[in-house]
Amino acid sequence: MDTIDYDAREIAWKVLIVTTIVLTLLWNAALLYKIVRAAGGVAAILTGQRGPRHQTFVSLIIGDVFVALFTMVIRARVLFENDTSLTCRSFVLADFYFQFIMPFVYGVGLVVLAVEGMMFRRRARAAHSSQSPGALVSLAISSVPWIFGIIIALPLTIAGADLDKCQVNFTLSRLRAILYVCQLLPVAMAIFFTSLNTCSTQNVSAAVANEQIPAVVSTVPQGQPGFTGIASRGPEQPTAPPMYSPYEEIDGDFSHSHPGLTTPPPTASLDQPTTHPHHTPNYTLTQHYQHPHGGQFQHAQPYSGQFQYTQPYGTQFQHAQPYQNMNAYGQPGFTHHFQAQGSHTGQPPSQVGYLPPGSITYTLNGQPSLIQPPRSLHSYYSLKENSALSVTTLAFFVCVVPFAIFQLSYTLNTDRQDLKEMSQVVISDLVFWLLATRTFVVPFFWVTTGSLRKPSSM
Repeated sequence: MDTIDYDAREIAWKVLIVTTIVLTLLWNAALLYKIVRAAGGVAAILTGQRGPRHQTFVSLIIGDVFVALFTMVIRARVLFENDTSLTCRSFVLADFYFQFIMPFVYGVGLVVLAVEGMMFRRRARAAHSSQSPGALVSLAISSVPWIFGIIIALPLTIAGADLDKCQVNFTLSRLRAILYVCQLLPVAMAIFFTSLNTCSTQNVSAAVANEQIPAVVSTVPQGQPGFTGIASRGPEQPTAPPMYSPYEEIDGDFSHSHPGLTTPPPTASLDQPTTHPHHTPNYTLTQHYQHPHGGQFQHAQPYSGQFQYTQPYGTQFQHAQPYQNMNAYGQPGFTHHFQAQGSHTGQPPSQVGYLPPGSITYTLNGQPSLIQPPRSLHSYYSLKENSALSVTTLAFFVCVVPFAIFQLSYTLNTDRQDLKEMSQVVISDLVFWLLATRTFVVPFFWVTTGSLRKPSSM
């Protein structure tokens, strides 16, 4: 008969706890660094200058870091120091926060990010300005996951627990409700709204291809030498210029120079048109309630539906789409030229070459040059962003759902067929640590599916 080496298991738990703390801090710090650079600084995030997206990310990062510095540190103290001075309140609250409250908050956070993307695209199609909704609105939106967590998840998990005596006398129905509401429901909502967001992007992309996106007014920079004009639309091409998104402020590098611009040598005549082959830059985006010592929630009476905490050291509940900006006066196809300070030289944009809509051309020392569209013209949608959201939602599903399924199908199942001790310990430890990896696996995908380069100012 297989026996469990509990000494080896304890060593493994120590290694996993330290690894989880380090990786959680590392990848959340990398994600925070990426967001701060993309937003233009901490002040821009605090004031909501780029909308609520960055604030939502920061709030989720803080939540995961708290898991590492609170829950995992408490477990580490118990394992490494055999610290018995920790109160039951600290230990139970730490595990409830880690297992139920934070998964609920993160799932709702993914929903907020998906809904936010759909709302921004609706604003862009309605020809509203791309200005941020304001500091207070951004703060309110980014606080939605925590507001729901305080209103729903916290009372559901804490109410009725005697934290001072380490007694959590929950009925089976209550425990099942906690798992459904705090883990399975947020995962299902995140998958639904992420899918809806992806479908919304595809619909907008079709509208762009059919030139149904309303006009976006661009501003003319003053004082540019030899300013030529603003291109509202280039000649028809098999493929259109790349689409830009303010979401890619987190993931892309917006350059002043068009990657596909080919200019003639100094001796070439401007009457000879040059070409800008369309070039698409590569932008990458961006209850099992167990203590290491094996304490268990046990039935106070056989199948009475009551669980009672009996030991102080643990418990066990056995995508680039084309974009098209129209000119400032309504319909595509019109090219308006504006005189600015400096000499008006060179050919119109249509003769200089194929330009991205909203681009500004001017000549300097006989050379045609180009300025990318202002950032305010970048459309609020990106398949790369949706791809990253889909990947992180899938990772969230993989980390959270196995834990909930094991608890519902085995630990809280009164008609279960008992597993062997080895199988039960292996499966319970596996799903527990799979849940623990969520704190760094999801940030890992946010970081690695995007670029950490700082977007250039426009």
